[in-house]
Amino acid sequence: SATGVTESIANFIDSILRFRTLERESAALAVRNLQLQAEVDTLKEVEVENEQLRGLLNFAQTRPRLELRGAQIVSRVIGGESTNFLESILIDLGRAQGVDVGMPVVTDEGLVGRISEVTDSNAKVLLLSDPSSSASALLAESRLNGVVRGSTSGDLIMDFIPQGPTFKTGEVVLTSGLGGRFPKGIVIGKVREIQTQANAVFQKAI
Repeated sequence: SATGVTESIANFIDSILRFRTLERESAALAVRNLQLQAEVDTLKEVEVENEQLRGLLNFAQTRPRLELRGAQIVSRVIGGESTNFLESILIDLGRAQGVDVGMPVVTDEGLVGRISEVTDSNAKVLLLSDPSSSASALLAESRLNGVVRGSTSGDLIMDFIPQGPTFKTGEVVLTSGLGGRFPKGIVIGKVREIQTQANAVFQKAI
């Protein structure tokens, strides 16, 4: 009948309209899903930054004798100038932020090096791993003193450790504060290897 045909056409048109509505809703949900995912990614990044800031805050609170300034690495320099092996980094703080030559540079993991050059807006950090770098050091458990220096291999070598007393691998090495170049008690690293000879005056550690 005509009525049946009319109802069929109306139902067909209604189905098309519902389908298009569902398409629009699906597209809107897809866009919202992308927005929510972007928000999740942003929140993850914020959490990472917050964790880093919490670490830096704790680092500052446990080292009240250090006047800390946050810096970012601008570039890294290896080679050139007066030596064939000069390992340093450039940071985005300078004289305008109170940075001066000789200041120690540390992270929450330990000693990095010291400021070797400074401009109004940048500073060069000579890394402790450079062969021309050195720091008076102390083995935390055995309380033995020595001097940590860089090497061309990239290893840190603790030299001038008195012969006779024993120490072990895994011991933490700290700055001793002797000589006044670096404050006392900054972590340098851990002993990986001990080098000793029977007739030698001093022992060495890597």
